[in-house]
Amino acid sequence: MSKYAPLVDYLNEQRNDSVTVSFDDIACIIGGTLPASARLYPAWWGNDTNGRHVNANEWLNAGWKVESVSLDEERVTFVHRDAEQRDSPDQTPALI
Repeated sequence: MSKYAPLVDYLNEQRNDSVTVSFDDIACIIGGTLPASARLYPAWWGNDTNGRHVNANEWLNAGWKVESVSLDEERVTFVHRDAEQRDSPDQTPALI
């Protein structure tokens, strides 16, 4: 089981098609700390499908993607991919 599997479980339990979660809440959900790069680099939250980011593989494989991330506010918004309009192939989450 991946370190981020509990986050996927949390996302899959949501009734809404999008959810905003603080970095601290994610740390509690996964039962550990986020790497420093998650708080410093928006790319850590990227919807990277090339296999280098275990975290992104987890949420993408479960049908979720990062819609936006705020490093200043330390929060991230996930959206269920089935609910979105797929009019843009952009893989980079918006900075807010």
